[in-house]
Amino acid sequence: MSNNGSLKVDDGIFAASGNWEFSAQVAPKFNSHVIKSVPYYLDTQVAVAEVSDWFVRKNSLILDLGCATGSTIGDIYRRHIGKNISILGIDNSAPMLEEANKCLQGFRGIELIKADIETYRFPQEADLICSLYTLQFVHPKYRLDVCKKIYQSLSPSGGFLLVEKVADQDSTLAEIFSHLHWQRKEAMGLSVEEIYSKAKSLRGVMVPLTLESNIVMLKEAGFTKVGLFFKWFNFAGIVAIK
Repeated sequence: MSNNGSLKVDDGIFAASGNWEFSAQVAPKFNSHVIKSVPYYLDTQVAVAEVSDWFVRKNSLILDLGCATGSTIGDIYRRHIGKNISILGIDNSAPMLEEANKCLQGFRGIELIKADIETYRFPQEADLICSLYTLQFVHPKYRLDVCKKIYQSLSPSGGFLLVEKVADQDSTLAEIFSHLHWQRKEAMGLSVEEIYSKAKSLRGVMVPLTLESNIVMLKEAGFTKVGLFFKWFNFAGIVAIK
């Protein structure tokens, strides 16, 4: 425990109960922490880049909501070199955007924007919008409005790739999946104390919906083609097409 009462959630990362932030303390260590914390994080990014082939064309505009340190942007950019694409990375954490700027130095056509996606004015005619583990940090009362803005921002046949931690409607399955998630975190090198401290820090900050609720929300926003491209217990990747 630190002097201010915060609990250790990983090497050099501390957070108080209900007070997880993507702060200047977290940002430099984010990439190593998220790999330990989120199952198949790197594989999910690879999957997103691969699925992007069906939506990215010459001169495409791409948005990454909650772009963090820019890893997803980098993967998509490198995959579509030569197509003259433009990518907007939006995040509300200045320290994370600083890390993204370092990661993406020398990349052309990329703009990083500090903004809350709830109030951000989305551009028109985007061919692809990505949101990896971001909507779960948006208050549920705003999520449908954000999804509607995403739908309206996309060009016809544009794609939205949403990756989230998901809750389960059945209490037994929820318990099984949570235990397996924590078990994986421990196998990745986090201690039981760090795992519990991280869970406490996320109370009221991260609010996962069920997979079914996410799909209903996307359809209510206007999407008619919605399907899974990734599923691991309590994590899911969804593709929605305008």
